[in-house]
Amino acid sequence: MAIRYDFSGRVALVTGGSSGLGEAIALGFAEAGAQVVITGRNQTRLDAVRAAVATHGNRALAIKADLRRRDEIRESVRKTLDAFGKIDILVNSAGIFQTAPVLETADELWDEVLAVNLSGTFLYCREVAKSMVKASYGRIVNIASVDALTAVPGEVAYCVSKSGVVALTRVFAVELAKSGVHVNAVAPCDFDTPMVAEYLSQPGNLEATLSAVPAGRIGKPSELVPAVLYLASEEASMTVGHTLVVDGGRTII
Repeated sequence: MAIRYDFSGRVALVTGGSSGLGEAIALGFAEAGAQVVITGRNQTRLDAVRAAVATHGNRALAIKADLRRRDEIRESVRKTLDAFGKIDILVNSAGIFQTAPVLETADELWDEVLAVNLSGTFLYCREVAKSMVKASYGRIVNIASVDALTAVPGEVAYCVSKSGVVALTRVFAVELAKSGVHVNAVAPCDFDTPMVAEYLSQPGNLEATLSAVPAGRIGKPSELVPAVLYLASEEASMTVGHTLVVDGGRTII
């Protein structure tokens, strides 16, 4: 990266850090000197990423936590604070993606997508921000989606959940900015992650996806990391409540 961010002495908590964008973001913070905590549902994957983070010489912690369980969210925050004494940076990267036409969207699908993508993000923001406000410092970066800014057939639950993430980012930002806690979001298009790979493997989805992106390809996780690091850095001290779109031009056509 042309700009080298220095997060030495900072503690970054990354949800969904066991794979995909969360894994890349966790490793990006580790490379920049942060102590990193990752959460997720797959303990084997969490342990593998924790070991990779530790190769950068950083303290690392992996905590199994399901965003559908409020007690596990609170416990993961408590364990982080017990281990490090603070949380300087929170990145809400965990999420799920399920599709169905609006008239065929089952209650169970709606409830699960909203519970993980929106309620889970809200709960992590609320619980972590409590300690940030006490410390008069914090940076929260929520991973939204370009689907929060567009209408995508077959994705009603996902679009609504990510639109909610953009909205809660703004509300948290306006309420917490004077406390030294800055809240922003990143809205990526489709990136090369296990979650997206499953969707793109279905007939016609890859072609339709690429045709909607002027750049003509999906993104690489490493291409999202600089945007997240920027929003968590001191260079972004006047960036508040913003949603930074990283989409290969998808939302301009």
